[in-house]
Amino acid sequence: MFLLCVSFSSQGQQQPDTGVSLRYCINPEWMPFEAIRNGEHIGISSDYLELLSELSNIQFEFVPTQSWTETLEILQSGACDAIPMIRPSLKKQDFLLYTAPFFESPNVLVSRSDDDVIPGYSAIDDRVLGIEKDKRHVEYIARYYRNIETYYVDSEIQGLTLLSEGKIDVFLASQLSAAMIIKSEKLENLVISGFAEPHDSMAMGISPSANELLPIINEAIAAIPESKTVEVYRRWYQVNSVTHHHSIWLVFTGAIFIFAVLTVIWIKRAQLNVNNELQKRDAELEALQAALVEKNRTVEFLTTHDDLTTLHNRNYMVQKVDEEMSRFRRFQSQVTLLLVGVDNLTRGSQDAVKASSDQILQRLADITLQKIREVDIAARWTNEQILILCPQTSALSAQILAERILTEVELQSLQLFEGVKVSIGGASMQEGDSFVDWFDRAHHAMRNAKRRSTHAYEPAQS
Repeated sequence: MFLLCVSFSSQGQQQPDTGVSLRYCINPEWMPFEAIRNGEHIGISSDYLELLSELSNIQFEFVPTQSWTETLEILQSGACDAIPMIRPSLKKQDFLLYTAPFFESPNVLVSRSDDDVIPGYSAIDDRVLGIEKDKRHVEYIARYYRNIETYYVDSEIQGLTLLSEGKIDVFLASQLSAAMIIKSEKLENLVISGFAEPHDSMAMGISPSANELLPIINEAIAAIPESKTVEVYRRWYQVNSVTHHHSIWLVFTGAIFIFAVLTVIWIKRAQLNVNNELQKRDAELEALQAALVEKNRTVEFLTTHDDLTTLHNRNYMVQKVDEEMSRFRRFQSQVTLLLVGVDNLTRGSQDAVKASSDQILQRLADITLQKIREVDIAARWTNEQILILCPQTSALSAQILAERILTEVELQSLQLFEGVKVSIGGASMQEGDSFVDWFDRAHHAMRNAKRRSTHAYEPAQS
């Protein structure tokens, strides 16, 4: 039984008060999503419950269980009122109501490192695919990929172990849990090879007896800052990688070092100062290696960045746009372009104009980098245009970003942007778009914004 207390505002609308209490239980062995360790609830769902409690004033009371089966049993019996993280399922709709989704969990194909890359279902061919017997992908694969031979297991850890032992060829798993299991079980011969649609949208499951709390929790979910979502994801999914070219460089410099040592020993064998000479050569090689590494970093930066603004350059943006268009066509994930144009840069003498326009573009680039998210990509598209790629972003969210940029430009108008007009056009990618179609709509929207007398944003017409 949960306790619900509400107060009424002067307009008669109900507002949640601190007297709301909701009992919940979890899957005790489902890391990194949730688990019980030393009697405490940990995992992604624990982090989200803290956020939801702060935003809704609901007090969540943990009811420990020994297994997922027990969790479902006590939920149906009324001994607990909610499950904090679950994949919505038709099978459970008779005893669960679902909130709005609040966490996206990609599914992946895991294979052995000695096998070919398997980017998707179509590349599985005659391999045996392992999959949890209760996973919704069982029906999906049976419907759309009937030629794939499947092997059903009880859990992801069982399936990944069988894959590591060579008893199956590929395994379908959640990206987050697969990464954690591979690391914790030391299954070093396994790699994430490709994505496996459909991906999972996680929601909270609530008993029908607590349905009064559903709109309150949905309101709290909608209010979760994007930065908090990114923070939770980073906390529970960390991957360390070593690039191949770096390994080759270590081998190369190591070979040079060995050759130098052998040469010095051969030449200076009879001399008493051989140790000092070796130390000198060692120091020289280390200095050379450090210098070459630094030069490689500089070259890599220059090949992908604009030297005036330090934004990415056009070539880099074209590559990233192509990747996002492929992701849109495959997963239907929203993506939006913002095209930023600057007018009235050419004022005064030629030398003064160049200095002034460079300063304005540099400052506009600084403002852009300050306002965009880490996942966004900004590039200098032409001399007077900046293009911003916003992955997994709706037209409305992109408009908010554009308005943040324009607000900062307006605040600095008297200092640097006096007489300069900044116009932004935005366009979300649509089904069937080529890049030219998509960019043209953003460009047309930017031209419409330029018709206004002040800094302005204009969305593309659908």
